[in-house]
Amino acid sequence: MKRTWTIIGVGDVPRSFKWYQALFGQPASLPAHDYFGQILDSDGTVLLCLRTWGAHEHPSLMSPDHVRALSEARFQEKSVHEHGSPARVR
Repeated sequence: MKRTWTIIGVGDVPRSFKWYQALFGQPASLPAHDYFGQILDSDGTVLLCLRTWGAHEHPSLMSPDHVRALSEARFQEKSVHEHGSPARVR
């Protein structure tokens, strides 16, 4: 079976890590790093990954504003591809 790992950009990995552990009913522990942590199920399945905004300059995790701009640009590209000209998209 193949699985995807959901990665969420956050401002504070340790604080968010603690919150998600409480949400999933898991015992408290610390993330592997201050900039990255994985919430794992009891069998080791990755439930969620948390990464600090801007850590390691991953394009889709630079900042919430950067993600919004990337999403809008991709939506425009897809819409233009499906509908023809940008004028028809608007």
